[in-house]
This record gives sequence, C-alpha cells and structure tokens, in this order.
Amino acid sequence: MFSSIKPNTTTKMPALSEEEKVQVIERNEQEKHWDDLREVFRKVSQGIARNNKRSGERAIWELLQNAGDVCGEGDADIELVLTTSDLIFKHHGRAFTLKTLEDLIRQRSSKDDKTKVGRFGTGFMTTHVFNRKVFVSGSCHVEQGNKKLFLPFENFCLNRDFDECEDFIQELDQALKNMKDILSHDYIEKDDVPTIFRYPVPGDKLQHISEQLEVTSLLMPYVLAFNDSIKKCVIDIQCSEKKFSFVKQDEKNTPCAHDSNIWLCETTIDFSGHPIVVNTLRNDKEGTDRIVLPPLPEGFDDVSKIPSQFLFFPLLGSEDFGTHFILHSSRLTPTEPRDSYELPKDNDNLTKVYKENVRVLSEMFNMLFGYYSHNPEQQKNLTEQFSLVNFTTSSRKRAADDEERRYYEELQKRFVGEMKSLSMLPYLVKGEGKEIVHYTSIEAGVVKVLDPNLCKLIKNLTDEQQTQFLSVIENYAQQVATLPCRDILQWSEVVASWGEANTSWYITLDQICASIQDKGQELHDFLLFLKGIGQDGTDLMKRYPLIPNREGKLCKLDYLRVGGAIPEQLYTIARPIAPQKVDVLVDISFEDVCDRTEYTMANLRDDIGSSIDRLRKQTLEYSESLKSQPRLLAACENAIKVEELIAFCSAFPTEKPTGLRADLMPVIAEFYDTKFASIYIPNEKIEVDAQEDYLYIRAFNYLVEHTMCKISRMPHTWLTEDENRELNRNRLLQFVELYVQSTEKNQGKMERLKKWAIFPNQVGHMCLLNDECFLKNETVEDDVADLYEEVMGKNLRETWVADDFKGFYHFKEQSPKAVGKEMEDEKLRPYLEEKRKVGAKFSTNEKLEKAMLIIVNHLEKKEWEEYFDYFALDSNLRNISYELGTQEQKDALYHIKINTTKDSLDSLVKITSKPNAMAILAKAEREVELEQEHERQFNFTFAIGTLIESEIRNTIDAALNLNVVYRKTLENYTATNEQNGQDIVIKRGEEPVYYIECKTKWNFNKPAYMSSQQVKQAVRKRECYALCCIDCTKDGCKISPDAKIERVEAASEDIINHTYVHTDIGHRLKVPLESLINEEDSEAKRNDNDKNNHIGISSSLSCSIPRYVFVRGRKFKDFLEYLKDYLTKLEDEYPKKQDRL
Repeated sequence: MFSSIKPNTTTKMPALSEEEKVQVIERNEQEKHWDDLREVFRKVSQGIARNNKRSGERAIWELLQNAGDVCGEGDADIELVLTTSDLIFKHHGRAFTLKTLEDLIRQRSSKDDKTKVGRFGTGFMTTHVFNRKVFVSGSCHVEQGNKKLFLPFENFCLNRDFDECEDFIQELDQALKNMKDILSHDYIEKDDVPTIFRYPVPGDKLQHISEQLEVTSLLMPYVLAFNDSIKKCVIDIQCSEKKFSFVKQDEKNTPCAHDSNIWLCETTIDFSGHPIVVNTLRNDKEGTDRIVLPPLPEGFDDVSKIPSQFLFFPLLGSEDFGTHFILHSSRLTPTEPRDSYELPKDNDNLTKVYKENVRVLSEMFNMLFGYYSHNPEQQKNLTEQFSLVNFTTSSRKRAADDEERRYYEELQKRFVGEMKSLSMLPYLVKGEGKEIVHYTSIEAGVVKVLDPNLCKLIKNLTDEQQTQFLSVIENYAQQVATLPCRDILQWSEVVASWGEANTSWYITLDQICASIQDKGQELHDFLLFLKGIGQDGTDLMKRYPLIPNREGKLCKLDYLRVGGAIPEQLYTIARPIAPQKVDVLVDISFEDVCDRTEYTMANLRDDIGSSIDRLRKQTLEYSESLKSQPRLLAACENAIKVEELIAFCSAFPTEKPTGLRADLMPVIAEFYDTKFASIYIPNEKIEVDAQEDYLYIRAFNYLVEHTMCKISRMPHTWLTEDENRELNRNRLLQFVELYVQSTEKNQGKMERLKKWAIFPNQVGHMCLLNDECFLKNETVEDDVADLYEEVMGKNLRETWVADDFKGFYHFKEQSPKAVGKEMEDEKLRPYLEEKRKVGAKFSTNEKLEKAMLIIVNHLEKKEWEEYFDYFALDSNLRNISYELGTQEQKDALYHIKINTTKDSLDSLVKITSKPNAMAILAKAEREVELEQEHERQFNFTFAIGTLIESEIRNTIDAALNLNVVYRKTLENYTATNEQNGQDIVIKRGEEPVYYIECKTKWNFNKPAYMSSQQVKQAVRKRECYALCCIDCTKDGCKISPDAKIERVEAASEDIINHTYVHTDIGHRLKVPLESLINEEDSEAKRNDNDKNNHIGISSSLSCSIPRYVFVRGRKFKDFLEYLKDYLTKLEDEYPKKQDRL
C-alpha cells in the first residue's frame, strides 16, 4: 500500500477533479497497453529471427502440439493439407476463448497444465516460417451467466508481416479490437466447428514445405505411440498428390516376465490402409517413460532421420544423440530450443534440472538393458543402427563444456559395456542342406568385423567405388575369419563406434592380404582398391605376394615389371626358354594396378640370349674340367623341351616370312616329329633400326646346332634299315642343302657345319667334314671297293660321302691308284713275298688268295689296270693264279681234269665263268640233296604202303579187285618215272583209282619239296590224291633218317601217330596252276602240224611245304577211314560204269 504525503498546511493546493483522475488513469493504461504491444513486437521479432531451416518441421510439430493440448483424451483428429496456395492445419479440439484467442494474438502461452507440452512454449512464432500472415477460423466459447455460447469466426487475420514496430503494434491493436467484434457474431449451441490455421504459401516455398511434411509423416508412428491424446492424423500433400493417413487402432500392454513393473506395449496403427506396429518399453502401465524397441516399422526405420529424444513430439536436432533408441519421458526437461534434453553443464542455474534428467535417463537405460539381458531372443532385433554407440563422437560436436562431455563419455562406457555382450551379430552356420542364421556377441570371438582403419578407407570411397570394392573386400575378409552375414561394413562401423582397443575383434587389411593365396575373380578389384588408397596400399603390395604374373602366380610388387610390349602369344612361347626372367611380367589384365618399370623387347632379347648361352654350355659344349660331352636336351633334367624351342623359333614378324629360318624350321620340326606351325607376331614395338629377326636368332642358331648334334648321333640304320629311311634321307638332304647355302658368306656357320657329323658316308654313318679323310668317289668301282674291304678289313665306303651329298661341299676325290696301291703295298705283295719265301710250310690266307685271284682275273681281261701297277706288270698272271692255289685246289683241278672229257670241262668252265655260277651250282647241290632225301624216305614209304595194303585187304571186298602198288625195293624207289612219280598207287585191276605221295622231314631248315611231276599229278587227280607228311623232327616220331627197315617197322605205330595227310592238296594247287597244266596237256596231244601253228607250253614246277602246313593235315588213322569210304563207294559205282561201257 502506498500512503499519501501530508500537504503543506501553509499552502493550499487544488485537488484533481474526478474527470482529471480518470484521464490520468486512462492515459496510464493506454501507455501500458502500447508498451505491452511493443513487448509483443520484440518477442515476435526475436522469435521469427530465430527461425532456421528446420523451423518448418518444428512449426508443424508446434501446430500438432497445440492441437493435442486442446483435444480431449485420445480423440485428437488432426489434418494437415498442403494445396498449391495454402498450408492448412485443422483439428477438432476445444474452441477458443477470448483469453486463449488474445493469448494467440499477443503470442502468450496460456497452457499452465504440466501435462501439456505447451507449458514450455517453443512458440507459435515458428509457424510464421510458412507465412507471417495466418488466417484462423474456428469458434469462440463464451460463458455469461447461465449462457454457454459458441461464436464461429472465419479467416481471422494474424498479421506479423511488419518490420517497423509502430506499424506492427497498430496492426496488433486492430486485431485485438477485431477479436472483440466476435462477440457480435451469431452463435451456435454445439461446438462442431473445426479449428483451422491457414498459411498462404508462396510458390517458391511449396516444394520445401512439401518435403517437410513428408519428413513429418516418417515420425508420425512414434508421435502416436508417445501421445495418448492424438488418435488420428492425416497429411494430405495435394500439390504432389501424396496422402498419408495414421489412425491409432489398438494398444496392447503386457508386463515383462523378468519385472512386472516394466511393460511392453504394442501400438497398432493403420497407415493408409496397412497396419504397422510400434513396440515401446514402458516403466509403468501409463507409460511415463517410453523407449521404442526395434524392429521399427518398415518405411519408418531410417534412424538417421529420427530424433533419439522425444517429449511427446520430436526434439529436432537430437538425431545424433549417440544412440538410435527413441526415448520419451514426461519427466524430462528439454532445452529452450527444444533440440535436446537438458544435460549436465557448467551452469548452476541448470544443476537441479539436469541432475533430474540424468537420473531419469539412467533409470530408462537400466530398464532397456535389463529387458535385453533377460530376453536374449530379442537381442537379434538389435540391428546395426540400434547397436551403434557414438556418444563421444557426438559430444565433440554437441557438448557445451567439459561437464557435458564427461557425461557423454560415461554414457559411451555404459552402452559399450552392455552392447559388446549382446548377441546381435548375425552369422551363418551350415546345417543339413542349408545355411542357418545364428547370432553372437563380439565378445564371444565367433565373429569378427573389419578394422576401423579399413572401414575408414572404405567410407572415403565414392559410392561408385564402394559398389565396386566393398563386396570384394568382404569376400576376402571371409577367408580370414567369420564375418556377419549381412551389412558387414555397417556392423564394422558399429563395433568401431564402441571405441574398444580389442584387436581380436577386427580383421585388418594386413590379415586380408596375407590370406590371399591365388588369383581369384575378384583379385583385380581388390588390387585396384589397394592402389586407390595410396602409399599404404602400395606398401601392402610390396609386403605381400598379391599381384599375379602371367602364369597366375602371386608375386610382390617389387618383383614384377610391366610387359605391355610383349604380346601374350610371344610371352607364351618365350617363357619356357627364360622362365625366371619372363615370370616377372605382371598379368596383362593387372597392369593397371601397379606402376612398375617396363619390360621391353630389348630386355626379352637379352634374357632369351642369356638363357640360350647357359643352355649351350649345359648341352652342346664340351667341358674339359668336367669331362662332360655334348648332349641333347632330352638327356638334361629340367631343361627346356625341344618342342618348346621349336615353337619359339617358329614365330615370325611377318605373315609371309622368308630367309633361312623360315625355310629351315619346317625341316627341323620334322626331325623331332613335331608339326611345324608358323606363328605371326608383329614386332610392333621393336626399335626401328633393329633387325626384324633379332629376337629369335640366337635361339634359332642353338636349335640348328642342337639338330646337328642330334643328326650326328643317328645310327647308320637310320638311313639304311629304318622303315622311314627314305623320309629320313630326304629330311637330311633338305637340312644340309638349306644350311650349306647360308654358309657362303658366313664363316661362323661354316665352322658350325664342320663341328658336327651331319654328312652321311656311303654306309649311312654320319661323318665330320675332314678335308683329308672324307672324300667323294667318282671312279672307284664297287667291285674294287668290296675287294678293298676283304683285303684291308676296312670299308672304303665309310670314307666316302654319300653320292647325293657330295655336291654340298668341295670334297677331295678318291684316287683309284691310291686304293690299289694301298692293297698291294700293305697286304698283297708282302703276302706273296712271304709265301714264296716259306714254301710248302706256309699258312695260306684264303681271303687274300681269293682277292689276288680276282685281281688276276680282271687284269687278264685288261680291267683294273689303273688300280694295280704291280699285278699289271706281271707277265705271267696265270702262273701267279696257279701259285696262289692250295694243295687241295690243285688236287681238285687235277681230279676234274682226269675225270671229265674236254667237252664237260669246257662246260664247267663256262658255268664257273657266268655271273650266276654259284646259283647254278646251288641248284645242282639241291638236286643231290633231294635224291639223298628220297632214298632215306624209302623205309617210311614202304611202311605206309604195307599198312594201307593190309588195311584194304582186310576190310574191302576182294571182288573189287583192288591192289596197292608201291615200290618194294630201293632201286625201284629211286626211279622217278615209276608210277608217274607217286609213292603209292591203288588200282582196280589195271586202272589207278587213288594216288598217295609220302614226304618225310627230319628238320625244316628247308621246306618239304614236291617235284614238278608230283605237283601236276596232284592237280590232275585232285579228287583222288593225298599227300602223307611224316614228321620225324624232335617234336615228331624221332626216327633217324639212317634207321634200318626193321627199326622203322618196329616204330610203325609211332610213325602213324605223327603222319598227317592232306587230301585237299590238289585243290589248293588248282587255282594258280590248273590253266597252265591243261595247256601243257593240250600241247602234248597236238600232232606235229598243230604244234607248228601254236605256241608250245612246257613247265618245270615245284612246290615247297613249310612246317606250319606240313603238320596240319588229317591224322593217318582218320585218313584210312576216309580212304576206305572212298574206295567202298567204288563198289556201288563200278557195275554202273561197266554197264555204260
């Protein structure tokens, strides 16, 4: 109370009149009114100034908050509509009162109820981000006495679009006056008029507001789960034809088994006709504290866009709080910007508030982790987003001071301690025929994740690079340890976010590199990744064998070189020659992953040359110190195969090659039974001044020399007896001819030609070119050469180059006189002189004697005089001839002379002087042998004839008048014309009916023999002719050819058992001989006149029967049965034959 000041009694002052008092009071009230309006301007101006890019979202939540506060419990029906011109917010909550309407005008919070969000007043000013003018429609609730009226109004304009204070307060004052005018509106008795806030939207803001509404729709399921007062919300974005409807349908609360004070609430929401569910964990049935549990509804699960902190509505800006669990508690206090809960700060004014918040949050986290620890099956729902913990990372961005930072660090430690023991990491376990997803904790050690440094490298990649490399890295990491079966990078970031220094949890890039053992399909991309990360990747490629060479072998970076100049075809044929050198070539498809020096054609040439030089020392060069002889590649272990060398030397830089190598390579290939195939490899990157053949020349020269070495080792049969001798000779001719042609102006090639024995002599041996010892023969006759070999014991032809090769070199010619002189001087004359000196006691050398006789014989014919000077000067060649004979030869000549007539002696001389004298004498000797054999066979034939005669007499009717005719004395047996040459003839009366010829063999040095007469008879009488073959060899009856008749008769059974009869011999001889024999028989029947008109035919035939045929006839006993059957048939046929006669 103010007390009045007593007036001065001495001075009388006039008092204010009542009217003046009223005026003073009104003036004071008016000033206060305008001051209040100015305060509103300041407040609104500051609020609008604080608006930012997220104010549009906050404004929408501000409108929703106000709607929730003025609606009844659980019945708020809200609609947000964006047309092409306006943003309209509509709800069916309680009507305005004059007070709340004035609060709205004055931007004053009138919501003092702590259950209402508005008590904190983020401010209606944020809605002016849409437009500074808002048009409000609804009804005003007025009570006066017993009257309860609802006064509708439309498009009440709330205009904040002034920059000057005076203009603003005038507009505000007018708005207050307009509010009072509502009292004059017609009333309605029921409040069914919706409250509408309409914001005209400029065209340039339409898209942005549309996007903000879409973001709002993503959070609506959680707003409905946290606000019991809101039942329905429709967001209709007409400008983009999108409409979202959210209607809360049901909430099912279930107490948790481990703690009945904790409830699990399942909120079912109809989203545009599709049910979605939000699960929340609550501290009591009413849900003072609520935490959204995963899994989140599909389509509303992008946690990066969902604030972690709610106070009924989202605290925008808390998306990076440090965990993605969505929290709400009415016990929590937000910051003034409503972007977070109030957390510890170095501010005494906030201590009480933040301590309460810390206590509430701790209780909520205890509730959360207690739930998961008692419900392990729910741990698998902890996706990588909910498992991420980054409070400390967030604190560096958000913490106001060290006090708040320390709190974040405590939260980090608390969450990590819980998370690392929860089984949230999915991995695959092989089951029966399929893989099953299991879950484990990182602490269990079953699953590992990618190292944080590796994750950082991956995150630094572009999206395109991540698409290319991530799966590759993950696949290789799987070779080191088991990884999560999905979202590997995300899980790796989750574990990394925990900040634990436990290296056993991680797979490092080093471990991945160490695990790579072969060239897989993804290796190239992996190496590109390493290259892309810079020096660290390069160091790894140097430390581990990761890059494949062209053989696919993994090598370290420093070992390799880039060989882009070496085409793959050339590399393939060059590698066998210099494998250790060309193995440094990186795989062509991997050249882009490593920066290495280039391996050029010149490098390849030098390496090929070095390898060839080593190969030459190993094979073709003689080593005095090692006593090693030249050898072929086939005899060397681990040496290149000659076929590989041929392939390399068959490559040419032109499509139609010419020159020695082009001509010679097909021939060389044939020497190794290899098919020649020319390979065209352009020398695109060879220096301009280089010879086009420079790459191959050293290898080719070696191959030529190796082939010469091979030829020099060929046996003489290669050209003389081998079934391919003609082909071999042609190959050798081609090789020598082509190579000799190239030596004309090249002394090096000539030296190589003289080094190896590649020229064949006349007996097929390969010989070295030796100017003194290897000659060509133009005049020495073959008979002289043969005689030389007999006399000297040396083959003269071994010193002569083969005739078809003598034109390839300037060979010296063999002198005939030198040949003869060597025989005379070294062998023949010394022999004659020694013989004459010793006399009768001299031991003769038949070989030399015969040679001298041959020489004398030729000299008598005036032949060979150019060879033998000594013998040619001897005037008494015949005396020398006689002198050269042995005593036996002289006696033989004497015996011939006294036992022959002059004519027979002349005939013998004629025979011995013929070229085929020995063949004629051999025939005569054979005739003597046959005669002797015929005589030895008599006893056996006699035994066979006796047996047949006895058998016929005892078994065949005597009326047939059969008798067996055979020679019973040796004298008769040797008469060849007796019985027409047959040993046994069976006759009926005087008519022969069957012929049997017997042959006995004691060995088969020569086959059995049938005479011409026997052969012809066998053909003529083939139906009644048999050949009996008696086997007296060691496999037969073993009867000596000199056995007496008594011995033969005693062994008749054994003889019969080894006698084989050929009854078809005539048939077998018929085909080749019948026409000839018939013609000869016809000739015999012609008269002299006819013979003068025809060509006469006569033949001398013989038949040789080898052992194989000899012992494969009928058994003799079987033949007897056959013979008796044959002869018995005559009994039936003979009367008929007589009747015909």
